Amino acid sequence: MDPHQDVALALILASKVWHETRYAEHARAMLRDLWALGTADVAGRLYLLAADSLCTGSICRINPSYYAPYPYRIFAKFDGNPDWTRLVDGSYHVLSTVSAFAKTGLPADWVQLNIRNGQITPASEKDSSFSYDAFRVF
Repeated sequence: MDPHQDVALALILASKVWHETRYAEHARAMLRDLWALGTADVAGRLYLLAADSLCTGSICRINPSYYAPYPYRIFAKFDGNPDWTRLVDGSYHVLSTVSAFAKTGLPADWVQLNIRNGQITPASEKDSSFSYDAFRVF
Protein backbone atom coordinates (compact mmCIF):
# COMPACT_ATOMS: atom_id res chain seq x y z
CA MET A 1 0.00 0.00 0.00
CA ASP A 2 1.16 3.48 -0.77
CA PRO A 3 2.44 5.07 2.45
CA HIS A 4 0.32 8.18 1.87
CA GLN A 5 -2.80 6.04 2.00
CA ASP A 6 -1.57 4.46 5.25
CA VAL A 7 -1.03 7.87 6.81
CA ALA A 8 -4.38 9.23 5.63
CA LEU A 9 -6.18 6.18 7.02
CA ALA A 10 -4.30 6.45 10.33
CA LEU A 11 -5.21 10.13 10.61
CA ILE A 12 -8.89 9.38 9.93
CA LEU A 13 -8.97 6.66 12.56
CA ALA A 14 -7.06 8.79 15.07
CA SER A 15 -9.42 11.72 14.51
CA LYS A 16 -12.34 9.48 15.41
CA VAL A 17 -10.72 7.83 18.42
CA TRP A 18 -9.31 10.98 19.98
CA HIS A 19 -11.89 13.44 18.58
CA GLU A 20 -9.05 15.56 17.22
CA THR A 21 -10.15 17.79 14.34
CA ARG A 22 -6.56 18.58 13.32
CA TYR A 23 -6.06 14.93 12.37
CA ALA A 24 -9.20 15.04 10.23
CA GLU A 25 -8.03 18.25 8.55
CA HIS A 26 -4.66 16.71 7.71
CA ALA A 27 -6.37 13.57 6.40
CA ARG A 28 -8.64 15.65 4.15
CA ALA A 29 -5.65 17.54 2.76
CA MET A 30 -3.81 14.28 2.06
CA LEU A 31 -6.86 12.79 0.34
CA ARG A 32 -7.27 15.90 -1.82
CA ASP A 33 -3.61 15.64 -2.87
CA LEU A 34 -3.82 11.91 -3.43
CA TRP A 35 -6.90 12.42 -5.56
CA ALA A 36 -5.54 15.36 -7.55
CA LEU A 37 -1.97 14.15 -8.04
CA GLY A 38 -2.12 10.40 -7.67
CA THR A 39 -5.07 9.20 -9.72
CA ALA A 40 -5.88 9.01 -13.40
CA ASP A 41 -9.26 8.59 -15.08
CA VAL A 42 -8.54 6.37 -18.09
CA ALA A 43 -11.06 4.71 -20.39
CA GLY A 44 -13.81 4.96 -17.79
CA ARG A 45 -11.75 3.54 -14.91
CA LEU A 46 -9.87 5.24 -12.12
CA TYR A 47 -6.27 4.20 -11.47
CA LEU A 48 -3.81 4.96 -8.72
CA LEU A 49 -0.49 6.15 -10.10
CA ALA A 50 2.83 5.32 -8.44
CA ALA A 51 4.06 8.85 -8.98
CA ASP A 52 3.60 11.49 -11.63
CA SER A 53 7.31 11.29 -12.44
CA LEU A 54 6.74 7.74 -13.72
CA CYS A 55 4.50 8.93 -16.56
CA THR A 56 6.10 9.55 -19.92
CA GLY A 57 3.88 10.50 -22.80
CA SER A 58 0.91 8.16 -22.86
CA ILE A 59 2.54 5.50 -20.66
CA CYS A 60 2.52 5.48 -16.85
CA ARG A 61 4.37 2.89 -14.80
CA ILE A 62 2.23 1.72 -11.91
CA ASN A 63 3.03 -0.47 -8.95
CA PRO A 64 0.20 -2.92 -8.22
CA SER A 65 1.30 -3.23 -4.60
CA TYR A 66 0.12 0.35 -4.05
CA TYR A 67 -3.41 -0.88 -4.68
CA ALA A 68 -5.13 -1.47 -1.37
CA PRO A 69 -8.82 -0.90 -2.01
CA TYR A 70 -9.99 -1.50 1.55
CA PRO A 71 -9.44 2.08 2.80
CA TYR A 72 -11.09 3.66 -0.25
CA ARG A 73 -14.55 2.92 1.12
CA ILE A 74 -13.52 4.54 4.40
CA PHE A 75 -12.17 7.52 2.45
CA ALA A 76 -15.49 7.81 0.58
CA LYS A 77 -17.46 7.99 3.83
CA PHE A 78 -14.96 10.39 5.34
CA ASP A 79 -14.71 12.96 2.55
CA GLY A 80 -17.98 12.31 0.73
CA ASN A 81 -16.31 11.72 -2.65
CA PRO A 82 -18.27 8.89 -4.31
CA ASP A 83 -15.52 8.34 -6.90
CA TRP A 84 -13.51 6.41 -4.32
CA THR A 85 -15.77 3.45 -5.17
CA ARG A 86 -14.67 3.80 -8.81
CA LEU A 87 -11.10 3.59 -7.58
CA VAL A 88 -12.02 0.38 -5.74
CA ASP A 89 -13.27 -1.07 -9.03
CA GLY A 90 -10.20 0.15 -10.94
CA SER A 91 -7.92 -1.32 -8.29
CA TYR A 92 -9.47 -4.76 -8.52
CA HIS A 93 -9.28 -4.54 -12.30
CA VAL A 94 -5.52 -3.84 -12.07
CA LEU A 95 -4.92 -6.63 -9.56
CA SER A 96 -6.88 -9.12 -11.64
CA THR A 97 -5.15 -8.10 -14.87
CA VAL A 98 -1.60 -8.16 -13.53
CA SER A 99 -2.07 -11.49 -11.78
CA ALA A 100 -2.61 -13.06 -15.20
CA PHE A 101 0.85 -12.01 -16.41
CA ALA A 102 2.65 -14.82 -14.56
CA LYS A 103 1.97 -18.55 -14.52
CA THR A 104 1.87 -18.43 -10.73
CA GLY A 105 -1.13 -16.06 -10.73
CA LEU A 106 0.78 -13.68 -8.48
CA PRO A 107 0.76 -9.96 -9.29
CA ALA A 108 3.52 -8.31 -11.26
CA ASP A 109 5.97 -5.90 -9.66
CA TRP A 110 5.52 -3.03 -12.11
CA VAL A 111 3.20 -2.59 -15.06
CA GLN A 112 2.50 0.02 -17.68
CA LEU A 113 -0.81 1.77 -18.09
CA ASN A 114 -1.52 3.31 -21.47
CA ILE A 115 -3.52 6.41 -20.54
CA ARG A 116 -4.98 6.68 -24.05
CA ASN A 117 -6.70 3.29 -24.13
CA GLY A 118 -6.41 1.83 -20.61
CA GLN A 119 -4.34 -1.16 -21.69
CA ILE A 120 -2.21 -2.64 -18.91
CA THR A 121 0.96 -4.48 -19.91
CA PRO A 122 4.09 -5.71 -18.12
CA ALA A 123 6.71 -2.98 -17.76
CA SER A 124 9.42 -5.50 -18.66
CA GLU A 125 9.92 -9.24 -18.61
CA LYS A 126 11.60 -9.00 -15.20
CA ASP A 127 8.84 -6.79 -13.80
CA SER A 128 6.07 -9.11 -15.00
CA SER A 129 6.77 -11.60 -12.21
CA PHE A 130 6.04 -11.37 -8.51
CA SER A 131 8.93 -10.36 -6.28
CA TYR A 132 9.87 -7.82 -3.63
CA ASP A 133 8.11 -4.81 -5.20
CA ALA A 134 4.76 -6.63 -5.35
CA PHE A 135 5.14 -7.94 -1.82
CA ARG A 136 2.74 -5.40 -0.30
CA VAL A 137 -0.27 -6.59 -2.32
CA PHE A 138 -1.22 -9.06 0.36
